[in-house]
Amino acid sequence: RDTTPSAVVREYVAAFNAKELDAMMRAFSSDLVWMSVAGDSLTDVGRGVDAFRQMIAGYLRAVPSARSTLITIDATGPWVTTHE
Repeated sequence: RDTTPSAVVREYVAAFNAKELDAMMRAFSSDLVWMSVAGDSLTDVGRGVDAFRQMIAGYLRAVPSARSTLITIDATGPWVTTHE
């Protein structure tokens, strides 16, 4: 398994598109923090794998047709930026 940051993001997106929650959660460490970017604002949306799992499961139930396509992916050290 390729554990470089970019590969982990690609693995997560593939699992997201397949709606495989267990595979999605394997992409994260237990101290996960997810952020939302809107305009010039960055918001801490949540913390922890369990909370993320609950949030994403609800999202996938509400939007079963949800899919993601990575347009660009850039990595600098452990930081990965994507454009979907």
